[in-house]
Amino acid sequence: MLAGGEPTLYRQELLSLIHELDQQKVILSTNGYLLDRPLLENLGGITVHIDLKALDPKLHRWYTGKDNATVLEAIRMLHDLDFDFEVSTVYIPGIVETVEIENIARFLSGVGDIRYKIIRYVPANNFSSRPGVNEIQDAVNTAREYLGNVSSSIENRSHPVVRKIVNIF
Repeated sequence: MLAGGEPTLYRQELLSLIHELDQQKVILSTNGYLLDRPLLENLGGITVHIDLKALDPKLHRWYTGKDNATVLEAIRMLHDLDFDFEVSTVYIPGIVETVEIENIARFLSGVGDIRYKIIRYVPANNFSSRPGVNEIQDAVNTAREYLGNVSSSIENRSHPVVRKIVNIF
C-alpha cells in the first residue's frame, strides 16, 4: 500500500516505483486531487483507495479548504478506466453523518456499483467524538440502499498482508 501524506505529489517517483513493483499487488491510497487521465493511464493494474471527505461542496471546502469537483471527477475516471478501486469516507459525528453518507452513496451509484467503505472516526484534538457502532451500522445500511458493496472499518479492519515496508523519503 502506497500511503501516508499524498503519494501523487511525487508523480514521477510514484510511477517509477509502481513500474518497479510490476508484478506485485499495489494499492494507492489518495485524496484524488492529483489524479488525472494521463496519470491513471500510466498506473494500470493497481488498486486505488480514494478518500471522499464530503459530497456537499461547502462542507468539503470547510473540511479541506479545497473544492471537491476534482475528486468527484477522479472517481468518475477511475470507473470509466475500469480501475479496481474503493471510495472511503470518515464518519465524524456532527460533521459527516448518515445524511452526508447517503448523499455520497447516491452520487456513487450514479457513477456505477462502486465499493464504498465507511470509516469510524478516531478522536483527535477534541474535534469530535468517536461514533458509536450503531451510528456506523445505520450509515452502512443507508448506503446499502444505493450500493451493493458497502463495508465499514468496524466490519472489515484489515489491510492486505504487507510483505515489505519501503521508506521512500
